[in-house]
Formats: sequence, C-alpha cells, structure tokens
Amino acid sequence: MRKRDFLKNQAVKQNSHQAWNNYKKARNEVNASIREARVTYFNDSIKKHSGNLKETWNVINSSLGRKPKMTVINELIDEGKVFVQKEDIAEQMNNHFCSLGSKLSSCIPDTASQPEDFLGRTDLNFCFRPVNVGYIFNLISNLKPSVSCGLDNISSRLLKFCSPYISDSICDIINHVLETGIFPDEWKKAKVHPIFKSDERNVPSNYRPISILPAISKIIERIMHSQLLEYFQAGNLLTESQSGFRPNHSTSTALISAVNLWLANMDAGKLNGSVFIDLKKAFDTVDHNILLRKLYCYGVDGNALQLLKSYLTDRTQRCYVNGVLSTEQYVSCGIPQGSILGPLLFIIYINDFPKCLRHTTPGMFADDTYITTADEEISTIECSLNSDLIAVHNWLKTNKLSCNTSKTSYMTIGSRQNLANAKFMNLELDDRPIEHKPSTKLLGVYIDEMLTWDNQIKHISSKVSNGLRMLYLARKLTDNQETLKTIYYSLVQPYFDYCDVVWGDCSKTRADKLQKLQNRAARIITRADYSIRSSDVLNTLEWSNLEERRKRHLLVTMFKIFNNDCPMYLREQFHRTSEIHDYNLRGSNYDLQLPLPKTNFLKRSFSYRGAIAWNQLSNDTREMGDLTSFKLAIS
Repeated sequence: MRKRDFLKNQAVKQNSHQAWNNYKKARNEVNASIREARVTYFNDSIKKHSGNLKETWNVINSSLGRKPKMTVINELIDEGKVFVQKEDIAEQMNNHFCSLGSKLSSCIPDTASQPEDFLGRTDLNFCFRPVNVGYIFNLISNLKPSVSCGLDNISSRLLKFCSPYISDSICDIINHVLETGIFPDEWKKAKVHPIFKSDERNVPSNYRPISILPAISKIIERIMHSQLLEYFQAGNLLTESQSGFRPNHSTSTALISAVNLWLANMDAGKLNGSVFIDLKKAFDTVDHNILLRKLYCYGVDGNALQLLKSYLTDRTQRCYVNGVLSTEQYVSCGIPQGSILGPLLFIIYINDFPKCLRHTTPGMFADDTYITTADEEISTIECSLNSDLIAVHNWLKTNKLSCNTSKTSYMTIGSRQNLANAKFMNLELDDRPIEHKPSTKLLGVYIDEMLTWDNQIKHISSKVSNGLRMLYLARKLTDNQETLKTIYYSLVQPYFDYCDVVWGDCSKTRADKLQKLQNRAARIITRADYSIRSSDVLNTLEWSNLEERRKRHLLVTMFKIFNNDCPMYLREQFHRTSEIHDYNLRGSNYDLQLPLPKTNFLKRSFSYRGAIAWNQLSNDTREMGDLTSFKLAIS
C-alpha cells in the first residue's frame, strides 16, 4: 500500500502515461491482496467457529457489514415528561420497571374469589434436598462462560476456572441456604437490561426487562428448579395444557396439538371458535403472596416455602442503559426475566387457569394463551366463548393479572362453506369487544381461517429472501462451498424448518414457492446456471429437497412420541392396531390405527399424516432404540 501511494504521488507529479500505468498496476495488486486476505480470514473464521452459532453469526455480520442490534435510548417520554440525559433515562427506566407491577395490580378491583378456589390442597409434600460437592462441580462446569456478569462482577468464566478449589465452599453455602430457607440478599440483586420489542423507542412500555443475576445465584437456582420441576412432574401437578418451559415440550408440539384439533373438528363439519388472549406484562405482575399461597396448595411447605418466599421478596435491581447504571430500587412484585427459576414459578402461577373453564379447551405456552371450542352452529360457539370469557376475566382479577384487550382477538376456523354461512361473533372480555381477525400469529406461525398456511408461506419467503441476499453477498467473499453452506444453515434453513410439521400439509403450489427458494440458494452456492436441473444441483450439495426434509421431521416427531420424548397429549393421538383388536396380523404390534376421514381436512392432520408415514417404515426401523440410528435409517 505504501508502494501504491508512492507511485500515485509520482504519477501526479510526472503526469505521464507510464507513471499512471505503474500506479494502476500497484493499486490492482493491493485490491487483489485485500480481497484474498478477506476471503482467507472469512473462511478461516467460519471454520474455526464451526458449531458455535453465536461466533458464526458475529463473523457473518462483521464480514457482511451487518451492525448488531444495540439498545440505545436517546430520548424517553414517560407520564408526559421528556428525559434526554443518560442518567435520567436510566433512572426513569428503572422506576418504570420497578413500579409497573404494582401500578397494574392497583387498577384491578378486588373480587370475592380467592386463588385457592381454583385449586385443591394436594396430599403430596415437597422439601429441598441437600446436594453433594460433585453435583456442584458439574453445575459450575456447565455454566456458559460468555454470559454477562451481574452486579457482583464475578464472571462465570472465573467460577469455572476456580471450580476445583471453591466447589466445597459453595456446596456448604448452598446446603446451608436450603436448610435455613434464607436466600442471600447479594444473590437477589439484578442488573436489568431493557430490550426493545416494537413500536416507538421512546416509550418505556415497549421494552422488556432482562435481569442479569450473579453467576453464583444461577447454581442454586438450577438446583431449586431441578428439584421443584421433578416434584411437579412426578406428582402430575402441571396441567397438560401448558407447553412452555417444560422438558420434551416446544412451540411445535403446542401448535401440532392445536392444529390437529381444529382439523379434526373441520372434518366433522364443525366450526372452530378461538380467542387468543394477550396478557399484559404477565411476568412483571406476578403477585408474590398469591404465588406462595398456590405453592402451599401444591404441597410446598416448611423450609421449602420459606426459601421460595425469601427468593421472591426484597429483590433489588439497577437498570443499565446507554452505559449508565441507575440507582438501586426494590421490586415488590413480578418474577425476574432472565432467571432460571422464574419461568417455572410463572407456569406454576398460571397452572390453574384451565380450572376456570367449562365450555372451552385451553392451550398455553408460558403466557401465550388461547381458548377454543367447536360446534356446527356459530351461535353455540359464541355462547360458549362468552360464558368462559366471563370466567377468564374473574380468574385474571383473582390472580391480579391484566388482559390487553386491544391485542386480544378471535378467529373462526373452518371450511370455506361453513365460514361463508357464519356471521361475526360478538365477544367481550372485561366489558370490551374482542376484535375479529382473519389471520393471527401464534407462537411464530401464521394461522389463517381455513388453515391454508398462505400467510405463513409468505412470511417464510420474505425471511428466506433476505437470507439469500446475504448469501449472495457472502459469495463475493469466498468460493468455498462449505463456508457458504454454513451461512445457509445459519441464515436460511431455520426458516424452512421451523414448525414445518405443523404447516407441512400446505398445498403443492405453496410448497413449490419454498422449493424454488431452496433451489435458488443451491445455485448461489454452486454458481450453477439454469441449464442444470435443480435436483442435480441439490444432489451436488448432498441436500434433500424440502418435501423430504418435512417428511423426515414428521417421522422424527413420531419416533419421539413412541420413545417418551414428547408430551402425552401427542401420544394420545395414536393407537397401535394391536390395541384395537386381537387379530394376530403381520406387523400389527407396530402399525398404527388410521383415523377414518370424512374429508381431506383429517387427511391433512398430524394424527393422520403421522400414522401413514409411520406405517410405511419397516419394523426394524420402528424398533430402533436411539434417535441417531433412526435418523440415519430414514435419511
């Protein structure tokens, strides 16, 4: 580069044809060297961080000039006042988060109902068990070293490094905490980062508070979470309607269950009426006293209840915004988002929600909640929903929770003919009308009235197209196909795969739109022109087409169902032929009984498609004991 700059100066002074040619040659050599160095760095970095998704993303974003999303608040407007100084913004944001729960709670009138009205006292009893040093050492070893430090400035990396020398002491401290029921105050101090959600950036309510807690507190939280979850699962105390924050449950299993029910009702000639309830700041408004009363009903008593009370009360937090830390304030209600124990306590808090319903079926994934019912008459659906919405409103008031009625909506899901004859329903919650929507987003998937998945396909196509643009730009940095494939797996494939078992019954026309995008990605990576067939390009990369991937994902879900890696509500959808009759037919121990469809709606359901795909496998494949071998067998 110094040589290039020298030759440029010479060319300017001499202004001769030869001098300019010498400069241009040197300039081209520099540009070629920079390009070569950039490609080498890019390939080496992607290879170095293969398997580390976060670092891979950092390399991709840095190389493609994509700036990371930073939470920078230049102005804050709260209660009519404008704050522009960094210190004032941090202080006001902390005030907002700390007072949010109590403000919402104060607006909820008292009711004659008590939280215990929806619960019965269990005969079971729970207490925390002491742990040994080996268990503590393993927990420390499994801490993520990249997690941010809490206010104590003790990093997970430091704990991991020192774990051979401090595990004994930490074990003694934690067992003392479990025995006395007193959670140390220093472990309850949170450093809160506001994360922007949507809408205007100067409105505090458009931010979600994420708590960064001391690394050492995560160790005891993990112990409390593990033992408490084990107790609730062993006693079958958690409602089947809840799919959030539970092992073997996911957004996919929750959606499979919902869509399967809707399609079965459509096959029976019924309409589905579903109300999607939006809870306002649910995590931040959990009432500690109500939660403790519910825990007592579930059999948590003595020191265990005292420890959970100590964990919840006298918590403090400081808000970190724009590099400035606010002063410390107490938090009177809510559960810290970002904690390990918090999500479990939340689903326990709303676990009795289904008990208030009489005419509808609920579905829950954490605070994402809906109720649904079906009938041939729209008037019957309207009556059932309104009846249970009154009960829902009473349950919410009893538990000091608020509903965001402006974001709560309902849908009527059915066949084209039934929808044409159905009128709009007049539904109300808290004396406010609920808006009708022809489509809604549920757990990241767009649901429409006839379950055509048209909006979902459009959403996937939009996201994938953005990823393909990044892939095309990355191709200018490298010719290495493995590097480009890694980028494809990071930026594009997750959109194709997310919940494809749910929407995989879409029409061929819609599926072909996605297939064309995968073909385009393959051509970008291989630089193949359109004289080569798309199937040959995919084979070059050893890729399956999307239809084959969806079928494999369907079979993997079926395998998990029959190996107890899925919720019971999915296992109950299937029955082996041998369970139906006693005839000793060939393969009857493994074959599944097919539902009897009246229309194509049931043929599109998971229970039908899953049974068909499972029955097509050989007995040896269905008998395989581990998932890895099964995936190899069906690939």
